[in-house]
Amino acid sequence: MNGLLTSTPANTSRWQRLGSFVRRHPLITFLVVFNTFGQALAFAPVIARSAYGVELDTDLILIVPTLLFLLLPALVITRVARGREGLRALLRSMVQFRIRWWWYLLPLFILPALTLISTLSVPPEGLSATTLVMAYLTAYLPALLFQFVTTNWWEETAWMGFVQAPLQERFGPWKAVLLTSPFFALAHISAVFDGTFIQGLVKFVLLTVLVVPIRALLAWVYNRTGSIAFVGLVHAASNASALGLVPALYQQTGDAGVPFLVLAVAAIAFSRGRLNVRNQSITHSAGV
Repeated sequence: MNGLLTSTPANTSRWQRLGSFVRRHPLITFLVVFNTFGQALAFAPVIARSAYGVELDTDLILIVPTLLFLLLPALVITRVARGREGLRALLRSMVQFRIRWWWYLLPLFILPALTLISTLSVPPEGLSATTLVMAYLTAYLPALLFQFVTTNWWEETAWMGFVQAPLQERFGPWKAVLLTSPFFALAHISAVFDGTFIQGLVKFVLLTVLVVPIRALLAWVYNRTGSIAFVGLVHAASNASALGLVPALYQQTGDAGVPFLVLAVAAIAFSRGRLNVRNQSITHSAGV
C-alpha cells in the first residue's frame, strides 16, 4: 500500500519531463488536450444524430468540453508554464467587470440591433415596439446570461486570455489574430460537419475566413478594456442575438457573422489598423 502512495524515481522523472514540456510548449499542450478529449465530446451530438438518429441537446453537451477541456487546461497550464503571477493576472481579467459604462452598450444594445438589421426577412405582422421589448426581455437577456455563464466566459478565458493575448505580446495583434483564428475555427468544427465531408470542408474554410474579423474585433475590445469577462460578454451577445432574439421575432435563426464583420471593420478603421494593442499583456509570452 505504501508503494502506491509514494512516488518512485521513475514516476517523478516522468512528471518532471511532462512539466518541462508544458513549460516549454504551453500552447501545443493546450491544443493537444482540447483537440483530443474536447473534440471527442463536441462530436458526440453529431455522431448520435448521423449514426443513431438521436437528437441530443448540443448546447448543454458543449458545456462539458468547454469547462473540462478549454477552461481547466488553460488555468492549469497557465499555472505550470507562467507561474502564480501569470495565473493571478489571468484570473483578475476573468472577473474584471469594472470598465467604462458605455462599453456595455455594445453587448446590450448595439449587437442585438445590428443583428436584427442584418435579418433581411420582412418583419412579421404585428411586430410592435411592445413585442420588440418583450422579446428583448424574455428571449435576448436570458439567452445572453445563459451563453455567457455556461460557455463564452470560459471560452474567451481560453482563447483570448490563454492563447491570443500572449501571442499578441510576442508577435503583435494581427499575427496573433491570424495564428489564433484557425485553431478557434477548428474548435467549432463539429458545428459545420452536419452534411457530406465536402460540404463540411467548404463550411469550415468559410468559417475560418469569418473568424478572422471576429478575433480582430475581440482583440480590439480586449485591448481597450483589459477585460476577458467583457470579451466573453460581447461574444455571448452575438450568439444570444442570433439564437435567441431573432428566432423570438422571426421564427428563424439570425446571422451572427454580419454584425461582427461590420463592427470589426469599424474597429479596424477607428484604430487605424492597430487594434489598440496594449502595452502590457495579462500573461507572459507564450511558448509554442
